[in-house]
Parts: sequence; structure tokens; C-alpha cells
Amino acid sequence: MPACALAVHQARYYLAFGGHAPSRLAHDGHAYLASVQPLALMAVALAGGAFAGSVARVWRGAAFEMQSRPRGGLRVWAVCSLMLLALYCAQELCEGALFAAHPAGIAGVLGHGGWIAIPFAIAIGGGLAAVLRVSEAVLRLAAARGPHRRRSVARAQAPRRSAAPRLDWRLEPSSGVSAGRSPPGGLALSAQ
Repeated sequence: MPACALAVHQARYYLAFGGHAPSRLAHDGHAYLASVQPLALMAVALAGGAFAGSVARVWRGAAFEMQSRPRGGLRVWAVCSLMLLALYCAQELCEGALFAAHPAGIAGVLGHGGWIAIPFAIAIGGGLAAVLRVSEAVLRLAAARGPHRRRSVARAQAPRRSAAPRLDWRLEPSSGVSAGRSPPGGLALSAQ
């Protein structure tokens, strides 16, 4: 989200001011963004690493809570777009309050081509929603196809054996093959 919010902000300035965007960013008090960009990239790298770790854990068989059906794509897109637009507005309002050269209030948010941030927020929010949808599908696939899943399927398909060994059916008294009782006492003594 931080990288997407930064992308909305920078795209708005570069589209509104073209080749003069770097000087306009410096004039309006956006020089701090040069130190924020590496942090946004680090956030993207950390999120990617956390996602790779989640896929590896789910692949190995760790429990993973998934909804029975995926979330609605349009709803996620709308939420992402609104969040990006809210972050852009909050950032511009803070810059207007902190830096004298930056316009304050609504003029700082929508003035000088600020309205361009709206379609950028919608487009980048759609991209973010697509990334979230694909990541959920990857986690579902890892949970369904991991090696733990193959072992459990193989166990389920293996023939079942009872815990106690079965005795020969002919030795069961109810089978009618054996006498079901020991020989009479006199016979047992004569055999000795």
C-alpha cells in the first residue's frame, strides 16, 4: 500500500507538470519523498518475502485459514482505490499544513491538476486488487498441491489394515470347522 500511494502521488505530479515535475515537487515541499521512496521499496520487498514465506508454510502443510469462496473482485478494487485516494488526500493536506509553498486545503488536494489522482487511484487500486486476488489463488493452489496433500491422499487410497492381526477363520468356534472345545479328559491322558 505505501508503494501504491507513492505511485499515485508521483504519477499525479508527473502527468500534471510533465518535465517540470521534479522542480515543482522540490518547490512544493515534496523533497522528503526522496527519502520515502527507499522505504516504500523496502515495504514491497518485505511484503514479497512474507508472501513467499506464507506460500512455503502452506506448501509444507501449515494450517491456513481461507474463505470458502474468494472475495468479490470489484469490492476489493473499490476498497483499494478508496484507500489510495484517502492516503493521497491526507498526504496533500498534511503537506499543505506543514510547507508554506504548498497550497493548503482543497486547493492543495485538487488544485494544479490534483484531480488527476482520482483515475490514478482507481487504476493502481485495480492493480493492487489483482495482485491480492492472484496471491490468494497461489495460496489456495499451494494448500491443495503441496507434498503434505499428496501424502494424505496416498494414505487415504492405501488399503486399510486392522490394528490386530486376524486369526485363521477355520480356528473360530463359530465357523463349524473346529470342535469349539478341548478333547475329553480321558483322551488327553491316553495320548501321553
